[in-house]
Amino acid sequence: MSLIKSQVKLEKTFFLADLIIFIFIFGAFWALLKIAQRWGAPVQPLVEISLSPWSLPKYTLFSLSRGFVAYFLSLIFTIIYGYVAAHNKKAEKIMIPILDILQSIPVLGFLPGLVISFISIFPHWNIGLELACILMIFSGQVWNMTFSFYSSLKSIPQDLIDTVKVWKFGRLEKLLRLELPYASIGLIWN
Repeated sequence: MSLIKSQVKLEKTFFLADLIIFIFIFGAFWALLKIAQRWGAPVQPLVEISLSPWSLPKYTLFSLSRGFVAYFLSLIFTIIYGYVAAHNKKAEKIMIPILDILQSIPVLGFLPGLVISFISIFPHWNIGLELACILMIFSGQVWNMTFSFYSSLKSIPQDLIDTVKVWKFGRLEKLLRLELPYASIGLIWN
């Protein structure tokens, strides 16, 4: 009996889990195609909204796709902006007041101008309206996320920072192993 070779024989069979994963991947691919088709469609002056229950998953998919894109962009902005503001004293003096000013502008205050400008940039396509929706969702959540991430980075205990220095972590490793986990509670909460 050899300790190197495994004594367990695995047979390749088709499981129910494989079918579920295949259906999920196919569904995700179909959903991406429908979203792209919707965004690239010409603008219709009169929008017909179907009240059929069968249309509800389609409308849910469109709303979720806007929300996920806006959240992903907000998370990227939060990590970059919060990291630079927390680690650069000169930039912090400018970036935090700018963020505070941007936070004080109500979302509905710049909605009409934003929608009109995106429609004029993309006059015959739905992508202008979709980008305006994504930017509205982005601006509704990004300021709170960024302030949370920034304050989490500023409040990391000194003993954890000293531990990172002892282990000689680089900037990326410090971000991935200390700062993001420490700030994750605030990011999830927001």
